[in-house]
Amino acid sequence: MSYNPKLHHRRSIRLRGYDYSQQGAYFITLCLQNRRHLFGRVHNKTMLLSAMGQIAHQHWVQLTERWPHLELGAFQVMPNHFHGVLIVGAPVGVPLAGTQTPDEMTDADPVGEPLAGSQERVAARATPTAPTVGEIIGAYKSLVATDCLKLFKKEHPGKQLGKLWQRDYWEHIIRDQRAFDNISNYIVQNPAKWDEDRFYEK
Repeated sequence: MSYNPKLHHRRSIRLRGYDYSQQGAYFITLCLQNRRHLFGRVHNKTMLLSAMGQIAHQHWVQLTERWPHLELGAFQVMPNHFHGVLIVGAPVGVPLAGTQTPDEMTDADPVGEPLAGSQERVAARATPTAPTVGEIIGAYKSLVATDCLKLFKKEHPGKQLGKLWQRDYWEHIIRDQRAFDNISNYIVQNPAKWDEDRFYEK
């Protein structure tokens, strides 16, 4: 089911009963509010990060310092959005999420339309060494927004940046190696295919 802002503006449509602190790999997409191009621009199929884009990049890399059991897969800061793979409690290269069997997997496009998640804090059932995906993304978005706001105020005194991120984020549970490889390739090739990207807006 794809994200529909009219239906899902105030609630999460994550999988009911799914433990988002368990071992697994997740494809995450975050969008800037109104899809503003604040993180840089694509030139000759290469992403050129702005100062805000560098902040977004740095804080993502530093997630593994805050949560040592967390691994980062492919990720890419784009002008108005961000794609990344989070691997919770498992080494890179072992991206099996949950306890699904092959019979429970679907033949849908592994990139497809990710499920929508909420930025709201989830129940504090996870320990400091086993955060949920929601806690990780919430912390990341907060850190980036805070530093981007500081930068904006310094560079544009008296002006307002407004909200940095869209309220929701998209997630997709990566269930097997084929999906992991396809999604990783999609992320890496995002700048080269920017003109074709569904997030592309001049």
